[in-house]
Order: sequence, then C-alpha cells, then structure tokens
Amino acid sequence: MLVMSFISGAFSALPVSSSAHFAYLNSVLHFSADADTIGFYYSIISVVFSLVVFVFLRKLYTKSLSSLFKPGGRTDSNKQSQYKKIAVNLFLSLLPAILLFIPISKSSFLFDVFDRYFTDDHLMVTSFCCIASGIILTVAIWYSHKRTAKTKRSANPSSVIRYGIYQLPAYIFPGFSHVSSGSAALAVSDVDDMVMAREVLLYLAPSTFIVGLVRAIRYIVAGITLDPVMIVICVVASLVSSAVVVNAIGRINAKRLYTFASVYSVLFGLFIFLASFYV
Repeated sequence: MLVMSFISGAFSALPVSSSAHFAYLNSVLHFSADADTIGFYYSIISVVFSLVVFVFLRKLYTKSLSSLFKPGGRTDSNKQSQYKKIAVNLFLSLLPAILLFIPISKSSFLFDVFDRYFTDDHLMVTSFCCIASGIILTVAIWYSHKRTAKTKRSANPSSVIRYGIYQLPAYIFPGFSHVSSGSAALAVSDVDDMVMAREVLLYLAPSTFIVGLVRAIRYIVAGITLDPVMIVICVVASLVSSAVVVNAIGRINAKRLYTFASVYSVLFGLFIFLASFYV
C-alpha cells in the first residue's frame, strides 16, 4: 500500500493516469483486498490530492471566490475581473461532478462504472484507455502549436466547459488521466502554456474532491473492512508525493512535461497490455 499510494499520489498531479499505475501495481503486488476496498483507498488518494491542491493554490481560490462579493474599484478593476472570471470557471469546472451523479440504476451512479473496470480482470481496458489518453494529449499539443492565433493567458468559461467534458472519461474509465484530459482541453483552447499546468490543477481539484469523498463515504456505509494502519499509510504516502509534485509543477516547462507524459502514457499503456497476459 505504501508503494501504491506514493506512486498514485505523485501521478495524480501529472498527465499520466494514476489509476492505471494503481491498478497495475495492485495486480503485481497482489494486495489482498476486494475491489471495493481497493476503490476506497484510491478514493482516499483522490481526496488527499485535492486537498494538497487546495492548500498550494489557497490564495487563488480565496481571492477568486471572495471577488464575487467585492465590487471592483478603478485601480484594481482588471485584477478583480480576472479573479471573478476564475470564480465563474471554478463553478463551471464542477460540471463533471454533477454529470457523474446521473443514476444508471436504482443504487448506482455514472461514476460507479469506474469500479467495474478498476480490477485486475480489466487491465486490458485500462491499457487501451492509457494509450488513448496519451494520443489525445499528443494531438492536442500538436494542434495548439500549429495554430497561429494569439494565445490566451488563462482559460475562459467556454474553455472550462470543454475541460469538463474532456474530464468525464477519466472519471469513468481507469487509464484516462485527469490532468492529461484537462491539459488537452486547455491546449486546444489556446490557453498559454505558462499557466496551463496551474489551471488544470485549479479546476480539477473541486470535482475530484467531491467525487472522491462521496465514493469513500459510500464504501464506508456499505460496510467494507477498514484497516486504520493502512489508511494512515495511504494518506501519508499520497500526501507526501502529491505535495512534492504539485509544488514542482509550476517550475516545469509545460510543453516538455506534456510531451514526455503523452509518450510515457502510450508506452505504459502498451506495457500494461503486454503484462496483462501474464498477470
């Protein structure tokens, strides 16, 4: 659990699927737990990652949300306007969380599909999703740098709506990366590379927190067996790795990061595909 949580926590902030790594490591390390217990621990990692983002970007969250209640003055109207735009974007970024609560049966929601494929028996599905995630990001990067239009410094509301739609596969199928999907959405929206990495995390954290928390609570209510020691290990390991990576994101060249991540995602997906025959 220590290794799985540490690696999954780190990849939660990178444009490569953390769920793919978690599922593969679980199949290799043979963590003795049922599918619901594994899903619970992964939900905890998602919540911890979201909290880390909240802490690192707390000033931006606070200023953006508080700007909705402050009239902009002459000297700071542009700054207040920017914060208000981010606040609107934050609410729009909750679109995936809202859509994922669409009921698909009497006792399950759309996001419950994730649990069906988050097992050793579906590593091949995870591999295909991982490859698709890398290809989508590659095409988005290529497309964004081929365009001649002047780039925007930050995402506008229409970009965030596209961002939300791109996020849905990552919540439903293990192997799709949230960060990769978000980066692809903002890349084709001509969002500047310098702010893209920050804004992907900014808009990812709220919906990830809501879905992760709801899933964890549902597992507890369902009566899964919980190990306090394992929970502490999961929280601490994912907290440390997420914090290190999120702190480093702002210093990494976005284009290089996304290019490397897209290639890595495809190669890792191919690796899982081949490994699935021997698991």
